[in-house]
This record gives sequence, C-alpha cells and structure tokens, in this order.
Amino acid sequence: MSDQRAIQRIQELAGREAQIYTSWVRAASTCPGSQALFDRIAGAGGAGQLMDYVAELRYALVFRHLGFVVEVEPAGQKGPDLGVARDGVQAIVEVARFRPVNAGPARSGSGLLVEYGNPARDITKSLEKLAGKFRQVDGGTSLIAIWNDDDALEEFEMKEAAELTAGLDDLPTSLQFVLYGSAWHRPLEELLCYPLRVVDTQVQRWMDDLRAVRMWEALGALSLGPLSSHASPLSWWRPS
Repeated sequence: MSDQRAIQRIQELAGREAQIYTSWVRAASTCPGSQALFDRIAGAGGAGQLMDYVAELRYALVFRHLGFVVEVEPAGQKGPDLGVARDGVQAIVEVARFRPVNAGPARSGSGLLVEYGNPARDITKSLEKLAGKFRQVDGGTSLIAIWNDDDALEEFEMKEAAELTAGLDDLPTSLQFVLYGSAWHRPLEELLCYPLRVVDTQVQRWMDDLRAVRMWEALGALSLGPLSSHASPLSWWRPS
C-alpha cells in the first residue's frame, strides 16, 4: 500500500518529527486521491522534497478540519494539488513551500536580535513563487497556499508580494487569495490570508475560518474517523 511505503520513507527522513507526519498520513488516507500524494512521499529524494509533500499534507488536513470536502490531485499529477468544496463553492488549491535557505534572526551577546533578512530579495522571491503557480490555478475558483520554512522570509514580505501580484496583468481571473503559514508561532493568527481581489461572501467566510484556525487543533484531532462527506471524489474537476 502507498500509505505504508510513505510511512516508511517518512521514518527514514523525518527524524524526530516522523511520528507526527505518520499520523498525518493515516488521517489523510480517507481523502480521495491521497494515494497519489503517498506515492510521491514514498519516492521523495531527500528530506527537502519530503517536506514539500508534507506541506500539501498539512493543508489537506487543515481544510478537512474546517469541514471541506478534500480531494488530492483532482485532475491528476499535472493538475492542482488539492480540490476543496464547502458552502456550495468548489475551488482548486495549489501548494508551494519555501525551503530553509537563509538564516533567520540571531541574538547578539547582549541578548538583542541582530539585523537579518533582505526584504527586496525575499519580496521578489515571493512574487516569483506566486506568479510561477498561475498556470496551475487558471480555471475555476482557486487559491495558492504557501508554507514557509525559510527563517529569513517574513510575513510582511509575503503580504507585499501578494499586493504586487494583485496588480499583475496576467493574474488569473479565478485566483482569489493567498493562504500563508509558517513554522513561526503566532499566538493570535497562525494562518494568514491575503486577498488578490474583492471576494464574494462565501470565499470571505473561508478566509475568516482559515485565519481563525488553530493548527494544533486542526492537526491534533486526527483520531477522528472518516467523514461520510469525504468519501466522494470531486468529479467537478475531473479532466474531460
């Protein structure tokens, strides 16, 4: 089974986090299409690629926690990462991750944080990451979900990049907002949403719920059995 091979690869690469990610795999196995993601996890070429796939797994479980029907790779391997549906609205989700490249904040001998980061560099990098996903989200209501593991990249830089993205001439008309999360702990908001246009009432409700979610709740409530609403694939995104 793909899930067992995925768990084996996680145990080989994930170190002390392996138990956590193993529980995520088991929880996501009820999502239609999840075996495709498990196949990719099983074939991960290293820890960096594994964590790219874990970002998809994380967001699939967050959406499921919020009551969405979730399907993995609803249009096959070359299509979007996730299909989600709730409140009578269906959407595709393209997930991207920033790998840990640049060092984050360090403390001086006096205990004060020393200057770090490069806003111009990181805003440009964020803008390129978002624009690079346009092809995958062009068609049907869509969003881009970013997970950041680069300690030097700050949320204000992603916010600036999202604002610049909203002004691009080639912005897909279907693309609604950017969802952003990182390993940095935020006591009030763990996920952030940056709208790319004026959104309708249902999409606004999604954004509000995502901003309010607590990751430890979303990813800790994994002992729940499969929900009946998760059993049916999202046929609306099947390729013709």
